[in-house]
Amino acid sequence: MNKDKKFLATLLLIVSVLGIILNFIPGKNSKSKGENSEDKSFMGLSGSKDKILALDLTGVMMDGGVQSFIGGENSNAVRVRDQLIKAAKEKSVKGIILRINSPGGAVGISQEIYNAIKKVRKTYKKPIIASMGDIAASGGYYAASGCDLVFANPGTLTGSIGVVSHFTNFEALYNKFGVKDMTIKAGLYKDIGSSTRPMTAEEKEILQSLVDDTYDQFIEDVYMGRRINSSEIKKYGELRAALSRQDIRDLAQGMIYTGKQAKQAGLVDKLGGYQEALEDLQKLVREQSKGSIKEDLDIVHSIGGYNSIKEVFSMSSSIKDLLPLLLGQNPLAQKNLNIQTQTTPNLMMIAPEFIYSMK
Repeated sequence: MNKDKKFLATLLLIVSVLGIILNFIPGKNSKSKGENSEDKSFMGLSGSKDKILALDLTGVMMDGGVQSFIGGENSNAVRVRDQLIKAAKEKSVKGIILRINSPGGAVGISQEIYNAIKKVRKTYKKPIIASMGDIAASGGYYAASGCDLVFANPGTLTGSIGVVSHFTNFEALYNKFGVKDMTIKAGLYKDIGSSTRPMTAEEKEILQSLVDDTYDQFIEDVYMGRRINSSEIKKYGELRAALSRQDIRDLAQGMIYTGKQAKQAGLVDKLGGYQEALEDLQKLVREQSKGSIKEDLDIVHSIGGYNSIKEVFSMSSSIKDLLPLLLGQNPLAQKNLNIQTQTTPNLMMIAPEFIYSMK
């Protein structure tokens, strides 16, 4: 039995090392555009040749890390933000296509992605097109609104422009089971949003003000992202509806739209899928190059690669932590094992969200 566990542990280490090595080996090129553009989807090592960066913004948008089989890693939204920042300064990246399949998420990371898109578009003058998949709602639409053009399928679910904070009062349930809450606080509103008591009228007013301010920021950013300045009229003027702040506010009452409805309302520029969005991006890149780029560019899905060898091998840290279990050892007996408890701040429970959810 011991031999089997040691063999399994050795096999796991070999697989993890091979996985790391393969991350640095280019795969065979496949046609991303069907005919002309090559899709070099391996990580890192994208080279200095002119290219288009394709990014996928998927799932709930949140900051920080997530846990996977290979340990802690950045959330998808954080990766997209970081890739946008790198792509803005990378001279070989001539355009970006952002595929969105997200119901939205946290406010902060949504705004950071929007600002990164704005920098790509306004500061570095690189075309960036959003292609909506099944859903691009709330924070997902927030990101799309910053792009040069927004594509949606007729049946895409989008919109849901608004802000929400959820609160639950378990006081009656606690009383039923004889559970009593004891809160020790410094600061009158430190336990605002507590689930153990009713919310006061003053607390409701404070939280409504918080949500309203966040909502106003959302409206302003959508307006600034969607408006056409004088230098863009020739490129986008015929495609994009001239929406005022009030127009957007009227549309931003939390309603969900199909892609077709959003196009009619002026929230989306064109109906079409990823392929059509990519073709338009290739065309924009050629036009902006003023003749220096005559053919479709290759597509890559990542730029920059890893910062150091240390960062690469840190990927296998969680696999190392699994070895004692595979070898039948008690991990609690290890000298360097740290066991920590963490209390989630109440502030995280009341934070407004840019997210579409059906409850």
